[in-house]
Amino acid sequence: MNIVGILERCGVGGIKLGQFASTRYDLLPAGWIEQLSRLREQNRPVHLQLDESPFLYLDPVPIATASIGQVYRGVLQTGEEVAIKVQKPGAERQIRQTIRLLKMIFALPALWHPRSRDMLWLVGEFERTLRDETNYLVEASNMDRMRATASIRIPKVFWEHTTKRQLVTEFIHGETLGTQHAEKAKELVHTLMEQMLLQGLFHADLHPGNLKVQPDGQLVMLDFGMVGRLSGRLRESLILLAYGFLIDQEQLVMESMLQLCTYSKPPNPDALLQEVRRFMDLYISTPLNRVDFRSALFELLGMLRSYGIFIKPEMVYVVKALVTTEGVAVGLDGSINIKGMMAPLQEKMLQTGIDLLAARLQIDALTALRNIDFKEVIPQKR
Repeated sequence: MNIVGILERCGVGGIKLGQFASTRYDLLPAGWIEQLSRLREQNRPVHLQLDESPFLYLDPVPIATASIGQVYRGVLQTGEEVAIKVQKPGAERQIRQTIRLLKMIFALPALWHPRSRDMLWLVGEFERTLRDETNYLVEASNMDRMRATASIRIPKVFWEHTTKRQLVTEFIHGETLGTQHAEKAKELVHTLMEQMLLQGLFHADLHPGNLKVQPDGQLVMLDFGMVGRLSGRLRESLILLAYGFLIDQEQLVMESMLQLCTYSKPPNPDALLQEVRRFMDLYISTPLNRVDFRSALFELLGMLRSYGIFIKPEMVYVVKALVTTEGVAVGLDGSINIKGMMAPLQEKMLQTGIDLLAARLQIDALTALRNIDFKEVIPQKR
């Protein structure tokens, strides 16, 4: 089955599905991932009728174009310079139509072809993800929440001019992150780790186009359409996983990793522990420029898959964010290593883990109390 050809013929929705599927290293074979990662959006600017009333100046020529929206530069009546992202007319409708078509395409082969079943499941997951991506109010909310705790700059949202299909933020001057900014590699990785492990809300698509360096050297994140969220329990397990790597404890790594995955039957713990130890010895303390990170990830997820273990859906963006950010970081400074990047966060990780565990124990205790039938426990007066 020529899956790439099918997706390309489906237009914008098919291409975005393929790009989304290319992050599922745990479900799809390496060959499929490599093919899907080559899919590129065909982005041509379209003429949009914009409401110019809030603006003192609005450049009619978009400064950036994507499959779903276009970005313009303008100046508000208050004199503030802004970026205006506007959704293309009919983009959401076209994607919904594509999703319906893809469900029909994969429904019949899914009866006998396991890979088609995987793709059919991915179509449903992609549909849920796209609801957020086509609602700019969600993106604006993500920006505000992340700015409250961010160690780097995130543009301000102008809520009075923001709707589901239009997002207005402050305009950021600066250079796109590139090889001339090698000193930013550690800051970038540290920021992602902090967002992921300490806050549970993180940017999942930190490619160079979504990163700028201002004239004063400050790093800025842009485009929050793809954001990962982790529940308290998942974050607790992820912190324990990271801490296990830091202290070189394979038992803790294995147990916390299983908490982040699903499986139909418990795996052989002794065999799995040996695999985890071998992986840690090979990769964790090695500089990134000596490791093919994507191949290492394929190896780890392939090993888990051989035991019938798959990462939970909430972890998909974690994998996507790590792969994307590693690619950028190693291009800037290949001498950094993952273990070295997590070390400065060790104390904060432990405190956050303790806080999350305390909160979970409190919730579990309250739940247990609610389930007690006190009529049976407390003797009744006669």
